Amino acid sequence: MVVARQNRQKGFSLLEVLVVAAVLAVLTSMLLPQSLVYTKQLAKLEVRAAANLLAADMRKLQQQALFGEGEQRYLRSLSSGYDFYLRGKKVGEVRFADNGWDVVLSWPKRFNVQFGVNGAPAATGTWVLRHGKEAGISCTVAVQPVTGRIVISEGE
Repeated sequence: MVVARQNRQKGFSLLEVLVVAAVLAVLTSMLLPQSLVYTKQLAKLEVRAAANLLAADMRKLQQQALFGEGEQRYLRSLSSGYDFYLRGKKVGEVRFADNGWDVVLSWPKRFNVQFGVNGAPAATGTWVLRHGKEAGISCTVAVQPVTGRIVISEGE
């Protein structure tokens, strides 16, 4: 003889739902601090990559001045990136947002990067790259006088 259960309900009990919620809360509390560390590391990598890109383009400009045909070439800084100029005409641009980076470029006084035929800079200065969201993460790209050496230093 088979007894049918007609009053059986489908679903979870309140106790089961509370246990699952408690387990999820514990897992989230363990993972949240680690995700904040990864966010800060990603911000450092973005700023470092933007500084390396800027320094590499400056070095390329310096090499073109050394081995080029004496054409006037320079970089013009913007807060969102920089532009390349050849004989006074814009020939290219780099925008950090195009790479998905939240990086802001700033400089104490406005000047363009330009090198003479001997590789020495026409003007020297320092560019500071900061992360747009994470405070305190920055890199500095400096052009040294006379030698034209391009130096990257990290700040925190």
